Amino acid sequence: MTAWLLAAQAAGLLERQPPRLITDHLLPHGDRTPGHAATMLSHVAYGVGAGLAYQALVPRSRRDALTGAGYGIALWAAGYEGWVPALGILPPAHRDDRRRAATMLTAHLVYGASLGRLSR
Repeated sequence: MTAWLLAAQAAGLLERQPPRLITDHLLPHGDRTPGHAATMLSHVAYGVGAGLAYQALVPRSRRDALTGAGYGIALWAAGYEGWVPALGILPPAHRDDRRRAATMLTAHLVYGASLGRLSR
């Protein structure tokens, strides 16, 4: 997922990655260095937590790329149509820049499909 976001940013699809925007909003006086350790740590922790929840919710026999992709879409919807706009960080995905919304949806599909495949 991180590689996809970096590639999308390099291609000009994202000005700043949403994980960075979220961290900057939640920690307004935090580290402003390009690597931004708080962003990287919080994004990995969120991904690990979501992965653990997937494993708790989905029986091993049902874990595959398809159920994982569905889970990734659900995470995307909960975040980019739910709590991220509720906190005033970004507009809901359906009103956001289409390039950013599509990039983030694709990134969550990659995350979910990989999660489903690897956790089986």
